[in-house]
Amino acid sequence: MLAKEVVSEKYATVPEVKDLLTKRSKVDELRYEQRTALEYATRFSRTPGKEARRLVDKLMQEIEGLKEHQAVLIVNLLPIDRNDLQLIFAKERIRLDDTKIDAILRIADGAKLIALSEIQSELEKARLAEKEALEAEAAKQKEAAKAEEQKAGKAEEPEKPRKPE
Repeated sequence: MLAKEVVSEKYATVPEVKDLLTKRSKVDELRYEQRTALEYATRFSRTPGKEARRLVDKLMQEIEGLKEHQAVLIVNLLPIDRNDLQLIFAKERIRLDDTKIDAILRIADGAKLIALSEIQSELEKARLAEKEALEAEAAKQKEAAKAEEQKAGKAEEPEKPRKPE
């Protein structure tokens, strides 16, 4: 179980998740699911975390009727044309007119993107961290097995016969 209770809920962009998990990895070792989520977030983050939140806030302010989860989805995907944007809203009840579509595309186009070389270096760091975590986990398991084996070996040793005096 991950948590005992939910204190609050907030929509988070992929870059914000990346920042959160990166900070958490510096404090404590990440579990498998968290490491996988960090690798995904690193691979698909196209903007820095603060920039992503700024874009969400800007979309919420400028586009009337846009909900936060829709703004987060737009920032996560950063659509480049009308077709991409219309795919995001295909199942939504909101109707976007041309002015709203143009405004969203203008905001998405103005996003500060992360360079591909930066993403690749972060992925390499994440892979290295995951490898180290797996090696540490394997070493712990090996040590635990060795301790268990020693414990079992001591319990199974027959008592040495005593010499008669």
